[in-house]
Amino acid sequence: MAWETLKSNSTTPKPRARKRSASVKPGHEKERLASLLLRNKTAQARYRARQKDKVEEYKATIQQMGKQLESLKVEKAQLQGYNGLLQKVARLRDAQSRVELAPAGPVPSSQESKIAALNADILAFLEVLRPQRADMPWPPTIAWVNSLSMGDHPRLHQDYIERLGSCLVEGGETVGSPAHQRLVELVERNRKVELGMAEVHPRLWRTMQLGLKGRRSPKAAWRRVLEAMQLLPEQKAHLLHSRQRFLQKLQCVDQQRKKIGAVLQDAVPGAAERSENAACFVQASQAADELQASLNAEHRAVMEFMRDCLCSEVITPVQEARRKIEPAPYVMDMLAVCDAVAEEAGKPAQLFTAVTDYFEHFDQQMTATPGAANSSSSHRLPFHAQMGLPVGAESG
Repeated sequence: MAWETLKSNSTTPKPRARKRSASVKPGHEKERLASLLLRNKTAQARYRARQKDKVEEYKATIQQMGKQLESLKVEKAQLQGYNGLLQKVARLRDAQSRVELAPAGPVPSSQESKIAALNADILAFLEVLRPQRADMPWPPTIAWVNSLSMGDHPRLHQDYIERLGSCLVEGGETVGSPAHQRLVELVERNRKVELGMAEVHPRLWRTMQLGLKGRRSPKAAWRRVLEAMQLLPEQKAHLLHSRQRFLQKLQCVDQQRKKIGAVLQDAVPGAAERSENAACFVQASQAADELQASLNAEHRAVMEFMRDCLCSEVITPVQEARRKIEPAPYVMDMLAVCDAVAEEAGKPAQLFTAVTDYFEHFDQQMTATPGAANSSSSHRLPFHAQMGLPVGAESG
């Protein structure tokens, strides 16, 4: 029985692999292949469209970068033009205000005589002042004066104020007294030094005044200084006239400077104007020469104002001493005195305000002018400080 069962199991046939259904027709197979081919073509079309969009995007980016490159080239050409004008105007301004305490080359006889006269005035002033300086030789020498630092000048100014105060305490207001004679000599010699420094060495004078910049007299103290000076009506009238004439000259300089600035702005060529570069730079060079003449006109106006207001015929030595002593430790210069007199006289508010506003406007105008902005590279100076006028005019 077992043998029969084993035999029957060994003869059992194995299952065969399933064959493809004979129901699939050849027409259906062609439709399926056509559908696959259509989907493949559609996918390829979408891929080509995406690639085309990317290429167009790349082209737009390249075109934009090309425009930026051209813009940078134009800007570079303009900056090169600005730099050339800046260097020329800076050289002109340095030549106008260069300090020549120890000139390396030959000095014109007129300038040499002015320097010699100024040195003599400085030594005479120190001999009268007699500052308490242990390192100062006696008699003082120009070599010692040249060795002073900018920090030494405020201390000498303080010695001058103290010596004036001593003269007044000792009866300096009494004409003919020894104290009055010492006071007059001190004031007159100091006036000569101030005018000489502003004329011969305007840049050094400006630097010295900047040392007193933080000690300008506040506007609230102007009336007290006027009361101490006790100016006569004719003196006030003279100061008002000098102030008005000075401001008119500054306005002429301002108008001329605006024209020069416009010419310098228009004369700087761009990269697209290479054929006109020569003519543009000739025009800019002529404008720079006009700027030099304008700077000379500024300096003449400042010097005329200082001579007109610092002379003994206008302000007496006693009044000058009070002008120095009353605002101490602050400093009040003659332009500030003129402004205080104008305010007291009831001048229009806009005219009085325009005094300080004018200097700010003038400085902004110089900053906006190509090349002229480099006239003071480390810091921006007001007009009167650039040209050697004593500090204090911009108070308020």
